[in-house]
Amino acid sequence: MTILITGAGVIGTLTATLLIERGETVVIADIHKPETLPHGCHFEICDITEAHALEHLIQSYDVSQIVH
Repeated sequence: MTILITGAGVIGTLTATLLIERGETVVIADIHKPETLPHGCHFEICDITEAHALEHLIQSYDVSQIVH
């Protein structure tokens, strides 16, 4: 199972780092790819206000939890 984090800003990337350190699988979704991402996380460009795109992302990564 995967944890989806919406937003690749400071809070999103710090949260991803902590979750990865705990052994979690993490995907970050944002409308722009940041310059740097935590090592070991997945990233997808996605506008979470578009329901179809968000649903596809959740299914593709078998997301079980969302941090927004």
